[in-house]
Formats: sequence, C-alpha cells, structure tokens
Amino acid sequence: MAPVLTAHQPLAVRDLRRIMGGIALGVVVAAVFVGVLGLVGEPDTVDRVTIENRGASQLEVGVAGDDHAVLWLAAVEPGSTAVVEDVLDGGATWVVRAEHAGRRAGELRLPRAQLERRGWNVVIPAGWGDATTGT
Repeated sequence: MAPVLTAHQPLAVRDLRRIMGGIALGVVVAAVFVGVLGLVGEPDTVDRVTIENRGASQLEVGVAGDDHAVLWLAAVEPGSTAVVEDVLDGGATWVVRAEHAGRRAGELRLPRAQLERRGWNVVIPAGWGDATTGT
C-alpha cells in the first residue's frame, strides 16, 4: 500500500493578518514600556549610613523627607551601632528621627555636607528614649 500524503491548507490571509496585527501590537507595547523605563531614573542613594545609638534604649531610627514621611532604617540596640546600605538620599538637610516604644524619642537636622564629612555616621545622643526624660 502506498503512503497517503495530504497537503496542508495554507493559512487564510485574514488569519495571517490577525496574527501579524497581534505581534505588531505586542512590539509597540514593549517599545513604549522600554521607553518609559528609560525616562524614569533611579533615585539618589547613599551607599552606607552608620547609626550609633549612645542611649540606654532600643530605638527605631529613620530619615524624614520633605513631606514628613519617615523612611525607617533600622532598630538600633542601646550602646550599639547599625549599618544600613543603599539609603535614599535625604537631600540637602537630613531629618533623622527616632522612636522608642512607639513614641518620638528625638530628632536631628543634619546638613548633607556635615554627614558626608562624618563619613555618613549618625550619632544618636544618650538620653533619647529614656523614661526619665519624658521623650
């Protein structure tokens, strides 16, 4: 018996146009997405910030922005130091805030230039968060 060969029907022209239209639309959407990503830059960051807690209480330490929102960086144990990497740049003046047990413990306003000179080292004063200070 001889093998039977069947010829495949070519795709209809309208089906080919529909497929090509979908591919073209996908390419356009991908190109727009890549273009938008190119317009959005990465935020400025500081490679490493060291936080030294000279107080007697654990503190949650963060940096406040112009809109007063706080970017919490680390919980720092009393008498210890924490290193935080890739911190968003706080701008010309950094507002460092600390809380203890959900209550504000203190705030420092530090010029960026001063932080750079200090090697991005933030020193939290003794007394922040102590129950006797009322903060």
